[in-house]
Amino acid sequence: MNHDTIGVKLFLKYASVAPCLKPETFDMTKMAGEQSIDGRLPEITDHLKKLTPYPHLEAIAKLMGIDDPLDNRVVSSYWIGNPRLSAEHIHNSTTLIPALNQDPAVAARMKDNCLIHPGNVIAVNGDILTVSYNPLTFGEEKCSMELGAPQTILVKNEFVSPDDIKPNIFIAFHYLRAIEKISPQQYADLQQLTIEALKRLSSLCRTF
Repeated sequence: MNHDTIGVKLFLKYASVAPCLKPETFDMTKMAGEQSIDGRLPEITDHLKKLTPYPHLEAIAKLMGIDDPLDNRVVSSYWIGNPRLSAEHIHNSTTLIPALNQDPAVAARMKDNCLIHPGNVIAVNGDILTVSYNPLTFGEEKCSMELGAPQTILVKNEFVSPDDIKPNIFIAFHYLRAIEKISPQQYADLQQLTIEALKRLSSLCRTF
């Protein structure tokens, strides 16, 4: 299968900043930053297929009627959501399942970083961005997860073009790294899908 280079690079960008997804023998950060990966595409895709998100990409591709799980449309739908798909298929749902029975204080700190957050850039200082976002919070009730009140946080610009970085743009960030610029609609869609995913997971957890 001839894989979509744009989709592969998008997968690399999101996965490369996640400590839990870094293979010991493969530098995803370096690959994500290279101008062209055509010459190493078979090697890269072989590595990506071994990572935990890949089965979710396969499921999304099937639902969307797309042959290639690494198609950019599929990859984007997994990481930042697609309003035509159920919230259960996005990263922000699948990544929280292991946290359902963890201590809330520990899970909140760990999983907030693991979520893909939509953020509004407030200020820019070189590659350090001041971003407004809604953090993951755990309520007093067992398994109560939701997005909290907006707060500001410092995010490093990892992959967004410096030409695109300015106040009042929207970004998606992962582990405090800016991954891509997103549209206002993508911001709203990811926020809503994350809220739906948290409600679903909270209900699921209470049945344990």
